[in-house]
Amino acid sequence: MAPESVPSWLWRLRFLRGYLGGFRATTGPRSAVIDVSSYCNLHCFGCRRHGPGASKSLPTGGHFPWELFARLCPELRALGASKMVFVGEGEPLLHPQLPDMRTQAASAAIAATC
Repeated sequence: MAPESVPSWLWRLRFLRGYLGGFRATTGPRSAVIDVSSYCNLHCFGCRRHGPGASKSLPTGGHFPWELFARLCPELRALGASKMVFVGEGEPLLHPQLPDMRTQAASAAIAATC
């Protein structure tokens, strides 16, 4: 485990206090997973959204709204998050503002990866 991914003693204490006290949240999230895009330029066989057997009832696609992301980063940091992972039902790299999203996350002191 990398040193930056090891929870602090204060975080561990709050977690333990919540666990022993009836599973109450006493600390914020350490990381966040953001579903960046549901658009995809591939048609992988096993994909439930874009593959040959994909359900036609699923929404056709969309990108995570930039305005919401810009508000989310400082709020996540205030709760104690230090990591963010960009994923998606589609290809995250197709989001037109992905570089800006990484910059916004970095400005809030959150490490962002795909």
